[in-house]
Amino acid sequence: MSMPKAPRSTQILWIFCEGETEKYYFQKLKAVERIGRVNVKSTRRTDSVNIVKYAITFTKYDNNFSKGDAVFCVFDRDKNTNKQLKETKREAERHGIKIIFSNPSFEFWLLIHYQLHTTSCENSEILTKLKKFIPNYRKADPEIYLITKDKIEAAKTNSQIIIEMCRNRNVELISKESNPVTLVNNLIDELNNFKTQS
Repeated sequence: MSMPKAPRSTQILWIFCEGETEKYYFQKLKAVERIGRVNVKSTRRTDSVNIVKYAITFTKYDNNFSKGDAVFCVFDRDKNTNKQLKETKREAERHGIKIIFSNPSFEFWLLIHYQLHTTSCENSEILTKLKKFIPNYRKADPEIYLITKDKIEAAKTNSQIIIEMCRNRNVELISKESNPVTLVNNLIDELNNFKTQS
């Protein structure tokens, strides 16, 4: 019979990503900012419900996870329906998981490093606009954090403006109707807290 593992004295922040772009972004951020107690994992899942379920399973069965660790799931709107997004939010809240949602995509977070964008858009439009600022942009670029790092404060400000606009219109942030929005700034703030504690 195996002995229960002793809890760690330090908290770890776990980031579960839908795509490779997000994974590379947060891995590079962790390395550049020298944040030791952060682990970034790819879920290889594409729908929001299964991304959160993957994280829940990990917290239950992986020996590296300890009660009290912080868990974030990062995903885009993609083809998720409002029904799926509601279920995702409900499951995440039940298990203490925080959702980092971008609508329409993670690239929206990158775009608002360079300009405030407040009108509804699809990913193709975001990519076209983004390439005006990063001509060689490609998905899953391991250097994308370094490329955008100097403008991160502008992105955080722009993100908060857009979130407030949604709230003022009584739009649920984690829904198809919130286009455009990104909650990545919430995770950046958490990572900054971990940086000061490391």
